[in-house]
Amino acid sequence: MRSVSGLAGARRAVPVGVAVAGMLLPTTHFGSSAAVAAHPAVQQVTYRGHSFEVPGSWRVVQLSDDRRTCVRFDRHVVYVGSPPVNQQCPSLLVGTTEAMLIAPASRRAAPVSAENKVARQITITTEGMHIVATFGTRPQVIDRILASAHLPRPVRAPAKAVPPAAVRTLPARATAFHGRGFDTCAAPSNAVMDAWRAHSPYRAIGIYLGGSDRACAQPNLTASWLRRQAGRGWHFLPLYVGPQAAFGELTSSSARQGTAAATDAAQRARRLGFGRMAPIYYDMEGYPPWQSARVLRFLSAWSIRLRSLGFYSGVYSSASSGVTDLSRQFGRGRYAMPDVMWDALWNGRATTLDPVYRPGQWTDHHRVHQYAGNVTQTFGGVRMNIDKDWLNVRVCDPHPRMTRPRAQRNATTERHATAQPSVAASPSQAVTQQGGIIDAFYRGSSGGLRHLRHEPGEGWYSPADLGGKLESEPSAVTLADGRTMVIYRGTDGYLWQVRSGTAGWSQPRSLRRLGVLGGRPVAVAQQGGVDAFWKGPSGAGLSFAEYRPGLGWSGPQRLGGALASDPSPVISSSGVIHVFWKGENGNLWQVVRRPSGLWNSPQDLGTGRLGSQPQPVARPDGKIEVFWRGGNGKDMRAAVIDADGHRQGPYVLSGNMPLSAPTVVSASGLVHVLFTGNDGLLWQVVPTPAGGWGPPPQLVASKLQSPPFAAIGRGSQRIQVFWNAPRGKIRWLSISRGSRVSSTRDIGGPMP
Repeated sequence: MRSVSGLAGARRAVPVGVAVAGMLLPTTHFGSSAAVAAHPAVQQVTYRGHSFEVPGSWRVVQLSDDRRTCVRFDRHVVYVGSPPVNQQCPSLLVGTTEAMLIAPASRRAAPVSAENKVARQITITTEGMHIVATFGTRPQVIDRILASAHLPRPVRAPAKAVPPAAVRTLPARATAFHGRGFDTCAAPSNAVMDAWRAHSPYRAIGIYLGGSDRACAQPNLTASWLRRQAGRGWHFLPLYVGPQAAFGELTSSSARQGTAAATDAAQRARRLGFGRMAPIYYDMEGYPPWQSARVLRFLSAWSIRLRSLGFYSGVYSSASSGVTDLSRQFGRGRYAMPDVMWDALWNGRATTLDPVYRPGQWTDHHRVHQYAGNVTQTFGGVRMNIDKDWLNVRVCDPHPRMTRPRAQRNATTERHATAQPSVAASPSQAVTQQGGIIDAFYRGSSGGLRHLRHEPGEGWYSPADLGGKLESEPSAVTLADGRTMVIYRGTDGYLWQVRSGTAGWSQPRSLRRLGVLGGRPVAVAQQGGVDAFWKGPSGAGLSFAEYRPGLGWSGPQRLGGALASDPSPVISSSGVIHVFWKGENGNLWQVVRRPSGLWNSPQDLGTGRLGSQPQPVARPDGKIEVFWRGGNGKDMRAAVIDADGHRQGPYVLSGNMPLSAPTVVSASGLVHVLFTGNDGLLWQVVPTPAGGWGPPPQLVASKLQSPPFAAIGRGSQRIQVFWNAPRGKIRWLSISRGSRVSSTRDIGGPMP
């Protein structure tokens, strides 16, 4: 992997290439067809009773003549014999053309004759001979050589999945490290690794699993070699170098190419012993700007497919091309982002800093920096040509598994997981679905996440413990596929997530890459995804991240502002997202994102001092109505905001009454404002037919021990209200159309 003139250039030796647009592009890669056609004569290469007719223009290298030869597939060469265990390969190698290695094999080795079209590689094992052949645009050249030796045409067949017990899995720490590393074209021998482990400052190495542009042979790279090096304290950066934009190899179907590359990379990784939690890095060398769209589609598909196969996604690229393109798209939701970024910026600084990154991008141990390249160093008497890297990688399990007992225990609670979801236009601790299903979530007395579920005809289930350690109340949304996602701030300060599934609830998963939170995260659902907002730590302002099915989480994005409360997002009927908060000056503030996907700057709405966190609700006319406790703590106030930020109000709803911040929901176009009065009872304010606000009716006669929270769904339009009652119980009532209130009921507990 290289940086040439500020770009991660082609891994090619300089003498065989030409400089084009600041990148080193090999003449052999594009000129292979012409080279063969210009030299129709053939030469005979004989090995173990087989005679191969090779184009006369190709070099034939007897590996027994020089045990330092680099077996490289970026030139028209036939290598004969066993590859050296210590190849002297330059680090500047990427790309393949038609080439062949003919090596000895055990007579007892299982016969193989297969073509991997994705990797552009043919492998044959037969009669004591092992052949590895690569091809660029002319596979028929390899076909003719093999046919001349009376070897059958290899079969194109999908690679078989690796049996779970076939290879012992490397520990997760093998791909997590903070410190110095290096990468080189061919994996060194055990002796070289031992010498460098004893005398060099490096403790991590980049290794090439495969790919259609892997230029060097890898005789040492086996599962046993990896286990041995891991046992001696080495860590690994698994690389896959497939089609390159710089070589013009990405097509208009680059997303399909990315998916195919990820599938092949995952299969190779499993064969070598890499398991869950291992990041696999795609090597996308520097490319010109007009290739950006195809690269982004390719890398997005790469990330999606790798995650679906249980791996983390990594990308290596130049600071001037791939890293810049991904940074510009970070948090916008159009493309899936890699989990770990490997930045090629040859500035000589052993850090992970780069001005290309914006705040919050690939933070919290999700970066690698290649800070120098094409460097020859000697340690323990052994010399290698390498690139220098600084790693800060620590990733966790991207797909947490639920234990069988918990899955069985919770399976009945998911019988209706495919029901049509409601639109969570504003955040709540409860969600409802069509058919009368209600799910409510709260922090239990032990600090864990508790779940209550109601199904028509069966009533309320007993509270279920979903685990975790909560530092905030949860925020729940229902996804487009009917599954529920719950997020919260954990006691470690990070964002945590729990999701429902066909077999029950997942175990809590920490999203450490989104950084430390400064307050409670709140979520809203739209267009099949989830948008989450929270107050950043230490005056960092408003933070935003988004989840898209199949793409995962991206962000965080810093939206600015100075928050004196947690944020309160809401989605208008026209699809505009408003996020409100109490500013440090006491006023009502907001940011807005229109359907174009762009956020405006924070805006002070000048409402006067707020006495609580604001609570917005979407009106049918596309406007937003925002409610809060007055600054004097004795009344409820509201204002109406349109999509352009124009304000009407504020006006007073009630006097000498509120104690808690309001909870606001809208049913059948009618806004309901719920709050705890200064008498400790539950009250409600609703608008009158004349357009004003009537006196607040009392809903219950017993005192509340917490502010209420509520949810409403499509279909029934019933409002579900929850609060903490005395003796640590959760109490519930519903409000139907016409403001008819049901009797209250204890449904679980306790809350803290």
